[in-house]
Amino acid sequence: MLDQFKALFRARQEVLSRALDRSPQAQELLDNPLLETFFIESEEQLQKMWATTAPEDFKSREQAYLLLQSIRKLRRWLNAYVEDETANRQELEKIVNE
Repeated sequence: MLDQFKALFRARQEVLSRALDRSPQAQELLDNPLLETFFIESEEQLQKMWATTAPEDFKSREQAYLLLQSIRKLRRWLNAYVEDETANRQELEKIVNE
């Protein structure tokens, strides 16, 4: 049983370490002006595309909506890596020190 707990702690430690490695990379991407321009312009274009399609054009409206949601999800995903860094670091330190 103790070996199983140790294995779980090691697995969690690896997950946290990978997340901490990704945090500065995510911040670098979020700070990149080209990526920020992509986010802004893509969101604007997709919102305009959705708003200007006919209500019965389900396929185009759905495509624009899904693409918009995907772009927003990518931004949230990158922000989560950055925002979770402190909590991940604290949890990793706790695991290592136990």
